[in-house]
Amino acid sequence: MTTIIPEAGPTPQKGLWFDIVVILFTIAFTGLVTFISGFVIENALDGRVRDRSIWGILLIGLSIPSWLVLLFVIRRRASYSGPVPARRWLNFAKLPGVFVGVWLLVFLGYAEVATSNFRPLIPHTPVLAIRFTDQLSPSISTRGDFDTTEGGASESRFNGAITGTIPFRFRATSTSMEPKQITITGEVINPNSKRRETRMELVLEQRARVQIEGLNDMLITIDGKPSNANSELAAGTYKVVIAGER
Repeated sequence: MTTIIPEAGPTPQKGLWFDIVVILFTIAFTGLVTFISGFVIENALDGRVRDRSIWGILLIGLSIPSWLVLLFVIRRRASYSGPVPARRWLNFAKLPGVFVGVWLLVFLGYAEVATSNFRPLIPHTPVLAIRFTDQLSPSISTRGDFDTTEGGASESRFNGAITGTIPFRFRATSTSMEPKQITITGEVINPNSKRRETRMELVLEQRARVQIEGLNDMLITIDGKPSNANSELAAGTYKVVIAGER
């Protein structure tokens, strides 16, 4: 009597899906790291403090190693002819796991900057933009390390027509370790004229780049001296006169 013993099937590999999960996770995490790094770079160029701190710089710098980790995982997977052996699981996933841990620690440090005072490592000159539009008073805004801004304008009318000048004011306060302000008090001298003239006192507690736009045939003087529409000024008090057609 002949006994037939069935052949044993192949032993299931526990790592059949493990390698796919690790690769997909690494791809997704690399995309996330790259996206956040781009966001931090954009904010750093706009002058936000925490994006110019050591934690922001580290967060930007980790975008390059994230791609190297992804390439390492892909090459390591290609070195196996089949699923990743069970005894190789740790070696296969160790580097991505360590990188994720390091990145999370840096990100927590970056988030902590929002509630603490950190001195930025990357210098930045804030921008004060003065734009003349169809409104009678100029539109004033800042770009950079500023937390609060306030301002307004007032006008007087008689039978629908503006009488007198239009006074306006503006103030912005920075969020740096030593808060500094940019203050403007001024007035539109001839709001009913086609060619407007605006006079203002500009007080800078820090260096700033002043950009003026929106008028044709524009003439600008700062402390009685001709100036251009894009100038960088040191901290101080300035008398500014702007004239031009809208």
